[in-house]
Amino acid sequence: MDKISEPACLSTLGIFSKQEHIDLIKIIANQENEIRYDMTPQFVMNRLHLSTRELNSGIEKLMTSRCVDMINGRYTLTRLGNEIYNALCGIENAIEVRTELESIDRIILK
Repeated sequence: MDKISEPACLSTLGIFSKQEHIDLIKIIANQENEIRYDMTPQFVMNRLHLSTRELNSGIEKLMTSRCVDMINGRYTLTRLGNEIYNALCGIENAIEVRTELESIDRIILK
């Protein structure tokens, strides 16, 4: 595996330090496989209650970082976007089970 450049890593982490970007990537990932939903800008704005300006600002960051692409007028995650989404899910899961993990650590470290 190639070493990730520090500036690229910091830039990506910086993007996902904002909840709005996390919300955008999550809604795109969660709805991507739902045929009944069109991941159009209007759908995303309605779903997240965003103005056009707010959506454009958030999507611009995700597209510039190559996490999201637009194909045939619909947003989709790139391979990088999928990897980041999976990492975010892992972090969220770890936070949810944090208390359990801390209890296990106390038992193991006794």
